[in-house]
Amino acid sequence: MLTNILIVDDNPKHCTAVKEYINQLANCSIAGIVYDGNKCINFLHNEHITPDIVLLDIEMKRLNGLTTLLYIKLFFPLIKVIVLSSHCENEVIEDVFAEGADAFIWKHKLQQQPYLTIAIQKVLSNEYYWDERLVEYNSTNLQAAITKRKEQLINFRKGFHISKRQEQVIILNAARIKVYEMAVILNLSEHTIKNTLGNLNQKLNTPFGREGIFNTSLLFGFIRFPKLNKLKGGVKVLSN
Repeated sequence: MLTNILIVDDNPKHCTAVKEYINQLANCSIAGIVYDGNKCINFLHNEHITPDIVLLDIEMKRLNGLTTLLYIKLFFPLIKVIVLSSHCENEVIEDVFAEGADAFIWKHKLQQQPYLTIAIQKVLSNEYYWDERLVEYNSTNLQAAITKRKEQLINFRKGFHISKRQEQVIILNAARIKVYEMAVILNLSEHTIKNTLGNLNQKLNTPFGREGIFNTSLLFGFIRFPKLNKLKGGVKVLSN
């Protein structure tokens, strides 16, 4: 069976390199290439091809990879997500798995190694996988991080009585896209989007419009950003 793969990365050169790598793999096909999280969500809602796997960069402009990952796992849970990152800190790895990633790959010399091939095989078998070069990654806290994140999302939904549509709008709002773009992505009217934003302001008890929605969802942990700039160093890796 052919495995359709969507590449999501804001680095065109890296996208091209990954595409060339995948084109050499048996039974794999490129479903598409997009350059930010917004376009990924738009692709998933509006293209006729639903990918089996998304290869997702974590550090992107507009909608970051962590929030894009949250959206995919909330609304397209059957899609497997392999995160590709130049960062390999323990906290980053735990964050992406807690958000629902199926595999984590370090970008370094990616095309020269078999790790992406292995990751594809693993996720299609419903197994987790992280890059074997991360030789000092301590996975003992991984399940605790996943459980904690699930509880955080449940508490946010129940505490503010957030619907699925409102969750979608909260995430798209975090990308700072216009109302008409939200309407196109979600196949809704602009009037419906505006009403949803208004209802969110009331539920989240914030009078500050879209910025208030963003700040409150960030404060209560529904929206998260990768901990990339706060960290120094990382796990020991095999660089070959």
